[in-house]
Amino acid sequence: MTPLSNLLPFELSRHEKLLWSYAATSSSATHVKRKSLWVLAGVLLLLALAGYVAAACSSGDDPSYLAHLCLALGIILALTARQEYSRGRYETYALSNRRAFIIEHSARRKQEPVVLTFTVRPKMVYRTLRRNNGHMDYYLAEEYMGNDCMPRGFIDLPPEQDPGPVFEQLGVSLPAEGEKREASVIQRTKEAHSLSWRSILTIGVLVVGISFYLNDIYLYLAGQETTATIVSYEQGSRYRKRLIGCSRRIKVFYPVVSFTTADGQVCSAVSQNGYDKSPEHEPGTRIPLLYDPAKPENVTIKDDSLIFIPALMALVLAWYVRSLRRDWRSRKKEHESSRMLIKVN
Repeated sequence: MTPLSNLLPFELSRHEKLLWSYAATSSSATHVKRKSLWVLAGVLLLLALAGYVAAACSSGDDPSYLAHLCLALGIILALTARQEYSRGRYETYALSNRRAFIIEHSARRKQEPVVLTFTVRPKMVYRTLRRNNGHMDYYLAEEYMGNDCMPRGFIDLPPEQDPGPVFEQLGVSLPAEGEKREASVIQRTKEAHSLSWRSILTIGVLVVGISFYLNDIYLYLAGQETTATIVSYEQGSRYRKRLIGCSRRIKVFYPVVSFTTADGQVCSAVSQNGYDKSPEHEPGTRIPLLYDPAKPENVTIKDDSLIFIPALMALVLAWYVRSLRRDWRSRKKEHESSRMLIKVN
């Protein structure tokens, strides 16, 4: 059993004696769940690393889409495991000769516990409930969580940790089965929570990354599809980053295509995307093309891979924003001060 001195984040008053205490672990973020997420994330990241190493050691081939997918899923699962840990919380219940305590602890290292105190009096327990497994609930007050009023007290206590005899010793009359008295209400002040610099940086990197693919996304979703003929190629170059060694410049062949728009206009343009190392098609080959009806010179080769990377980035961004929103909702119920002490009764 945990020593009583380690359960309370404060010192008791001079004439106050701790009579009973119990540490209850929350099931919102169990160790087993976090461990399984970390293991799966590690496997996916190792597979992605193997794909990148294989591409780097080959003759300049780009990593496969499977390697990109494993990397994205591994990062998502790692962030999920981290969020599960951050949302983890547990409570400590304590009862002295003067007060009852509900101490809310958070898994966040820098966040101090929240302490709810209830003055010992004859009718401090407004309701009791015995569960099917024999555990007991002693409700001391109610707290508004959004639009719902939730009971607060000593919840899910095993038979060996039943504080009933301590309540009787203190002169507290426990309500009978099914009896419900008037409950005290816990009111917490609302606090504004700002984004951390890490969250801002993460969102900024994802948004900037997606912005590089806006033209490809636009052409893929709103562009007009047609069939074009390759007239020739314009040779260019770009840098390719290697996992092993320095970045190097590679040749890129951008096809010059000729096509007819929906209104019958014959246009010639250079594709925004090309082929690495060597042309994949001979001049005269007909290929699927996407073009902007408002600017026919804005064209690209039709390929589902155009939005693969931005779609993954958008998925990570949506998940991250959703996680922040859930985190904000949970943090509305807590204070970020050195210690919040709420006195009831």
